[in-house]
Amino acid sequence: HHVVGVMPAGFDYPSASQLWVPRELDPPQTSRTAHNFRVVARLAEGVTLDAARAELSAVSRALKARHGDGTWMADAAAVPLLEQITASARPALWLLFAASALLLLIACLNVSNLQLARAATRGRELALRLALGASRGRVVRQMLAEALVLTMASSLLGLLLAWAGVRALVAMRPDRLPRLDAVSVDAGVLVFALLVASVTAAALGLATALRASQRDIRETLSDAPRTATGARSQRVRHVLVVAQVALTIVLLAGVGLLARSFLRLLAIDPGFRTDDALVLDLTWPFERDRLVGERRAGAQARMLERVRALPGVQDAGLVSDFPIGPGWFSDGQFIEMTSPDEIRSIEDFAKLGDAAKSRIGHAGYRVASGGYFTAMGIPLRRGRLFDDTDGPDAPHVAVISESLAKAKWPGQDPIGRFVQFGNMDGDLRGFRIVGVVGDVRESTPESPPEPVFYGHYRQRLASSVSLVLRAEPRVSPASLADAARQLARETDPAVTVESRTVATALDRALAGRRDGLALVTVFALLALTLTTMGVYGLVAFLVAQRRREIGIRMALGAESGDIVRLVVGAGMGLAAAGIVVGLGAALVSTRLLEGMLFGVAAIDPLSLATVIGVTLGVTVLASYVPARRAVRVSPVTALGGE
Repeated sequence: HHVVGVMPAGFDYPSASQLWVPRELDPPQTSRTAHNFRVVARLAEGVTLDAARAELSAVSRALKARHGDGTWMADAAAVPLLEQITASARPALWLLFAASALLLLIACLNVSNLQLARAATRGRELALRLALGASRGRVVRQMLAEALVLTMASSLLGLLLAWAGVRALVAMRPDRLPRLDAVSVDAGVLVFALLVASVTAAALGLATALRASQRDIRETLSDAPRTATGARSQRVRHVLVVAQVALTIVLLAGVGLLARSFLRLLAIDPGFRTDDALVLDLTWPFERDRLVGERRAGAQARMLERVRALPGVQDAGLVSDFPIGPGWFSDGQFIEMTSPDEIRSIEDFAKLGDAAKSRIGHAGYRVASGGYFTAMGIPLRRGRLFDDTDGPDAPHVAVISESLAKAKWPGQDPIGRFVQFGNMDGDLRGFRIVGVVGDVRESTPESPPEPVFYGHYRQRLASSVSLVLRAEPRVSPASLADAARQLARETDPAVTVESRTVATALDRALAGRRDGLALVTVFALLALTLTTMGVYGLVAFLVAQRRREIGIRMALGAESGDIVRLVVGAGMGLAAAGIVVGLGAALVSTRLLEGMLFGVAAIDPLSLATVIGVTLGVTVLASYVPARRAVRVSPVTALGGE
C-alpha cells in the first residue's frame, strides 16, 4: 500500500485503529450473511435522524422480502455515532455520577450538622454581638464569609486530590471508557468545582446564619440550659444524621451488590484453565495466494514444534481466535451434507441452503491444532482431537463444541457427520466431524457459551493465530515469553508477535467491572467515613451538652457501663432510624443496577445484612469513643460549671 494521508492524532475510530485501507481493493462480496462491516453515514442536509431510520428500515425489509433466508438482516436502524461509541460505558458513567452525587449530598449533610453544632456553641457570642448593636445582616455576612473561607480552602485541597485521582484513574485502564485518556482537571472542571463549592458554602452558611441570628437574645444570654430553640436545633441535627446514614446505606447496598456480582463472575468456569499458560498472538500480512497460505501453514507447524520443544513447555497449540478478549469472532452459516463432496461451488452452497433449511446451522468458526485443547485444558467429550494423520492432503476434519452438538443434533451422535463451512474461507472441501469438546465462554466470562466449530489449522488457512504454551509445574509462563517470541521470528521473519498470559486476558475481560467496583467502593468508603464523623460529632456534642446530667448520674451512683450504654444507645437509635429509611430507599435504587449485575438479584438479603452490620458497627465505634471520654471525667469536674 502507498500511504496517501495522515489522520490527526485525536482520530480514533474504530478504537485503536492505526491504518486504514480501501475496501475497494477487495473483491466484491456476494454473501448476504457476512456482516463484517460497520457503516458510518453522514446525514444529508435537511434529513432528520427519524427520516433516515425510516428509510433504512424500509430498504432492509424490502431486501428481506426479496431474498428471504438468503439474508440474515431483518431490519436496520441508524444510531448516532456518539451514542454508539459511549453505549458500553454509559452505565458505568451514570453509576459514577450517582455515587458522586450521593457523596456530595452526604458531605453537605455532614457539614450542615457541624455548622449547626458550631453555631450552637457560639450562641452566646452571636447573641452578645446582636445585643451590642450588630445587625442581623452583619452577623449573616460574617458567617457566610467564614463558610466561604473554609469551603475555598477545602476546595483547593479537593482539587489537588482530584488531579491525583484523575491521573490514577487514567493509569488504571484508559481503554475501558471512551476517550478517558483525554480527561483532565482543566479550566472547565475548575470552574465547575469552584461553582459547586461556592453554592454549597453559600447555602449552608446562609441557612446556619439565619437560624442562629433568629434566636431570642434574652433566652440565649440567660442561664437556661435548654430552650425550645435548642430543642429544635437538636432535632434538626438528629434528622441530618439520620439522612446521612440513610444515604450511606443506599451507597453501600449498591457496592455490596456489585461486589457479590463480581465474586460470582470470578467463580465462573470459563471452560479452560487460566493458570500457567502463555499466549503469543501471531499475525502475518494478509495474502490471497493459496500457495503462500499453505507455506505459511507449514511455518506455523514448524513454529509450533520448535516452541513445544522449549525447556519448561508442557504442551502447546494454535487457534485462530483466542477466547476472552477484544476483537471480532468469526461466525457464519454451515450446512450439513450427506457426503463430503455434495457441494462443489458457492452456487451449490446457496441453492442447497435455500432448499434444505433444516440442514442449516450457525456457529463460530475457528481453526486450531489438537494441542490447543490440551494446552488450554478444554476437555474432550466424545470422539478424538486432531492428530498427525490429519495432514494438508488428508480428508478435512472438524471438532465441534458441546453446545453446537446439543443445538444441531440433540440426542444424536454428531461424530462422522459431514458439514460444509466453506463460506468462511472460500475452501469448499467438506468437513467430517471427529470430536466434541467442552464449551468455552468466548467473549466475556458472563456471556453464555456459544456453538463453535473448529477446523484443523493444517487444512484450513488463517493469517492470524494465537499460540498457547502450557508451562510445566513450577515454571512461570512469563519466563518463556522471550524465547518463544525469538523462535517465532526466526521461523518466519514476516510474523509480528505480541505476548500475554491467559490469566492476563481473563483479567482484562473483567477489568471493566473490577474498575467500576473499585471506584464505587472508594465513594462508599468516603461516605461511610463522613457518616462516622457525623455520628461521632453529634454524639460528642450531645455528651458535651449533657455534661452536668452525666455528672449528676455518676454522683448518684451510676456505673461507667450505664453511661456508656446511654450514650451509645443514643447513637444506635439514630443509626437504626437511618437504616430503616436507607433500606427503603435501597430497595428502590438497587433495581437500577439490575443490568450491571450477574448471578445476584437486585434485592439480595446477604448484601443488605452485611451493609446493616457494617453500619451498626461503625456507629457503635463512633458513639463509644465520646462515651468513654465522658465517663473518665470525675463528677466533681463535671458539676464544676460550664
